[in-house]
Amino acid sequence: MFSIVEFEFDKEIVNEVAVAPSCWIKGDYCLWPPFRNPDSIRAAVRKCELSQKTSNWKSWKIVRVMKSFE
Repeated sequence: MFSIVEFEFDKEIVNEVAVAPSCWIKGDYCLWPPFRNPDSIRAAVRKCELSQKTSNWKSWKIVRVMKSFE
């Protein structure tokens, strides 16, 4: 399952919108991998990749879930 989520990026800057696997969503927060390469991020999203070591993953506050897909 995937969701289109809006993140609170910065209170003074426009929020970000992204597709995220549901396994990355924990309550009102979404984990995000530390990859810098957009292709790596897209691959992780497609595979619903969730590393055992998520301590280096950023946790973003979700403003709203715009749509969820199964």
